Amino acid sequence: MIRDGLTALGVSPDRILLDTESRDTRENIENALSLLSQQGITPTQAAVITDDYHERRAGLLLSEYGTTSIPVPSPTPFRCRTASIMREFVALSAYYLHLD
Repeated sequence: MIRDGLTALGVSPDRILLDTESRDTRENIENALSLLSQQGITPTQAAVITDDYHERRAGLLLSEYGTTSIPVPSPTPFRCRTASIMREFVALSAYYLHLD
């Protein structure tokens, strides 16, 4: 789990906010912003740590909430890269067509 990796790197557990409820990218962004708001934080910029192919859409969605994305891409494993990019193409198309 990412939380375990962060704490192993020395990040204090009380600085980590977990979203355990989201089912998609939009919900994840909404929940993350809500968690930050509960801490009295309204970010104008936020690091978005996600797969490299997914950064564009995540940043677009985040901008809808008035927050600028600072992309921190993670490499996608080669074995699932083609399927992931194809899925993201469909998701981006739905976004631009306002179907999401």
